[in-house]
Amino acid sequence: MGATLAWLRNALALISASNKVHVSAAVAVYIASTLVYALRTVIVMHWQGVHVSLRDSYIAYLMNMFVNNITPSARAGGELVRAAFIARRYGLSLPSVINVVAFERATEAIGIVVLVVFTALYGIYDLKSSEYLAAISAAIFLALLIIYRYWDRLFHAAMVRLERRGWLRYDSSETLWFSDMLSNKVLLAIGVLFGVMVWFLDALRLYFIGKALGVEMDLVRYIGVSVLYAGIGLLAVTPGGLGIVEGGLTAVLVALGVSPGDAIAVTLIERLISYGLGTLLGAMGLVAAGGMKAWKALRSQ
Repeated sequence: MGATLAWLRNALALISASNKVHVSAAVAVYIASTLVYALRTVIVMHWQGVHVSLRDSYIAYLMNMFVNNITPSARAGGELVRAAFIARRYGLSLPSVINVVAFERATEAIGIVVLVVFTALYGIYDLKSSEYLAAISAAIFLALLIIYRYWDRLFHAAMVRLERRGWLRYDSSETLWFSDMLSNKVLLAIGVLFGVMVWFLDALRLYFIGKALGVEMDLVRYIGVSVLYAGIGLLAVTPGGLGIVEGGLTAVLVALGVSPGDAIAVTLIERLISYGLGTLLGAMGLVAAGGMKAWKALRSQ
């Protein structure tokens, strides 16, 4: 207990003495990553013949972050709010936009695997970490194969049931299908490229935070941290991953050679940006969408 308190005091001291230029760079990278997420939706929707503005896509993503950070929904709640906002704004069927979101997440998962392979080539993982990442990668590939084969069938059955209960309007002839998007090689390549990009930006943010605190670790190792960090985040079921993500990120940094005090400091600044700033931006997105009136309208979607 005494050692933990000492690490925490050291972390707080390091934060107060951190390089503010590098912290500002980390904040700028975080904001850029939110724009990349929004731009990805614009491109994927455009490919389906639907022209969504970057502004609306960005507001939808900010609302997504806000809901994820305040509810224990393992990201599902935020994604549904994002899909509902775009569907309502552009007169689209909610099932179609949900399939677009599913496609984005599937290609993002492939992006994680690409970075796992990239960082593994540098030999930055120990045996235990390598086994963990191999298992995660195998699970992702298996899940993608199952999703590719059965998603549309299961999705159709679920939508029919929800429509019968009067919860949403569903017309299979108007629906954008997940398998069609995943079968399009160009669109798939675009999705994977954006998936790699968003995780790389997460790593770059961590890199600048580390630089701000004087932590000597190269960018490739931070990509490895980001990959492991992503795996932990996917398993977190608390609002915004609170408690689980902090402990996991600190443990990953220590495992890759960062001192406990520095690891805690990096984690504190990272969560101040990704959770604190993310929640604030999300609240601003909700206000831009119309505040509580928009929230009630989305809940009735």
